[in-house]
Amino acid sequence: SQEQKADFQLEAAADMGALMFDGLTDGIWLMNDGDLAVKDIAETSFGILQAARLRTTKTEYISCPGCGRKLYDLRTTIARIKAATAHLKGLKIGIMGCIVNGPGESRHADIGISLPGRGESPAVPVFADGKKTATLRGDDIDRQFQQMIVDYVESRFGKKLTD
Repeated sequence: SQEQKADFQLEAAADMGALMFDGLTDGIWLMNDGDLAVKDIAETSFGILQAARLRTTKTEYISCPGCGRKLYDLRTTIARIKAATAHLKGLKIGIMGCIVNGPGESRHADIGISLPGRGESPAVPVFADGKKTATLRGDDIDRQFQQMIVDYVESRFGKKLTD
């Protein structure tokens, strides 16, 4: 069940995460006494290793939960970006909702965007490899950013993304 899976993930992360962050272990072996699929156990293991920065196995997305300041539908924007980039192991993409944390968090991603919040000008800074590389404007900012991700991935990974 989903509840059993969620409990397993939470307990495993709580048990192993602290040991990994303290440098007391650099590997993980999880066992399940229930009926969880091996795939779920493996995904949990790799997720914990990635969170501890010990092994990267998937694309990482950095985003805020959204608040009253945001003007964009973050969930839809993130879903579209994930659909196009989920296969890019090791890429960190920042998608932030306003100026409060956006620029700092986006700067720490490989490529990131800080969407405008309420009362902010509709100018959207884009960061790549820690540096501001562009400012997007207009009604199609999410589409412009997706194209920038495509260009970034082609230059960094030598791979073409399909839309």
